[in-house]
Amino acid sequence: MKFRLRWRWTWLTLFLVSVGAVWAQDKISLDPDDTIRFVDIREGRRPYVKDPNAQEAEKNIAAIKKKARFEVASMIEAANTDRGSSEAKPISLVVRRLNDSIVDPLGAPGRKLTEGQRDLNQILCQEMIEQLRPIFGTAEKPGNPDILLRVNAARQVSILGRTGQDVVARTAIDIIKNPIEHDGVKLYAIEALGHVFAVPHPEKEGESNFADKNLEVEAVKTLIDFIAREVKIEPSASQEEIDAYRYLRREAVRALGQVRKPIFRDRDNNQVLANPAIWLLRVANGDQRLKPPPGLSERAEALSAYLFLKGDKFQNMDYAAGFVATAIRDLVLEFMHPERQTLEKPRGDDTKLPDRPPHERDYHPWRLTANRIQVGLSVWRENYEHPAFGVRPAEVKSLMDKLIEAVNRNIIGGILQNQRTNIILEPLETWLRNSQFPSRSLFNDDPESTVVRP
Repeated sequence: MKFRLRWRWTWLTLFLVSVGAVWAQDKISLDPDDTIRFVDIREGRRPYVKDPNAQEAEKNIAAIKKKARFEVASMIEAANTDRGSSEAKPISLVVRRLNDSIVDPLGAPGRKLTEGQRDLNQILCQEMIEQLRPIFGTAEKPGNPDILLRVNAARQVSILGRTGQDVVARTAIDIIKNPIEHDGVKLYAIEALGHVFAVPHPEKEGESNFADKNLEVEAVKTLIDFIAREVKIEPSASQEEIDAYRYLRREAVRALGQVRKPIFRDRDNNQVLANPAIWLLRVANGDQRLKPPPGLSERAEALSAYLFLKGDKFQNMDYAAGFVATAIRDLVLEFMHPERQTLEKPRGDDTKLPDRPPHERDYHPWRLTANRIQVGLSVWRENYEHPAFGVRPAEVKSLMDKLIEAVNRNIIGGILQNQRTNIILEPLETWLRNSQFPSRSLFNDDPESTVVRP
């Protein structure tokens, strides 16, 4: 009886804390001056937050912080109103509205953010993360028990990730590493990391926007650990359950593809810290260490992501070329599968059920995949020939050239035209049989950087 009463008091306490937070944050409102200041800074009409006039600077900062608290409070209120499904204030719209508050550095290519816009992003993210963090909790101290609230809080974290701020990455890492957090919440934390990595450094070409390089490496390792984690699939698990996990892992693969660097090293201690390139090649080739085996979309995503990574002088491109080729061959065999069907949109009066449930090869975006591979192969070769790397071995360049020619001349066009008969796989098979791949790992300083095909 005592245990039951204690349990009830615990949940009552959690409920009152949650309601109290809503009541407290419900009082937040933006007056006209707050709104005008925020919008003017966001649109670049006020180039500075830290105005030379100290009073004006203080008002600018206060307006941004109040806007941050208002966005979190609105999300919490929406989650508690008709379980987020209120017609007047659906939580999906409340969360998406945050896109109109941040300044997305990728939203307008070629546009340079003003100092005020950069400061707005930083202050807004810091304040919102401060408000959102208690919702998630930790393994030792669980957060809010409402999964709807945690998922939508994570959606806000994902949107904030588009600013490229370190503080967002820190929170996303903590969510992903939390062993008791739901995968539905982790999905948006993974998205957040991908967004942070996608934002380029404003001055250093080819670099991420991470100010804290240790945090950057931790973020990379967090994504790799998530991809590498083994999930025990029960024999009774449905295909939908397996595909749901693959969907989640594919998001981590996509985020890892945004990290730019193929490998992270601590040169002072002669140590490899993280190796994104080999993990992308492993997924692309269905490495037998990955459980469950990667699906078609995961493998296509990983291959194109690998091809777009920056070059590295010490990468063994003969080893890489062999596994790029086998990954492409695997995808082509899926495209040429005799049971693959081109799905058509159902008509309104069509009541006939399909002969069989569609396979992933039926609805995979093949033209998009072919385009990404074609462009990626060109980028891959260009990165290998970067002038900063000095003279490269002619035999390796020839190896890559012949592989790219075999793919572009005999494969890409047929996929783009959706014509199996226009694909000739034999030149790629011949290249694989006749080529020499002397290297035994992708990087000599990381002997474990190998692929084990199934």
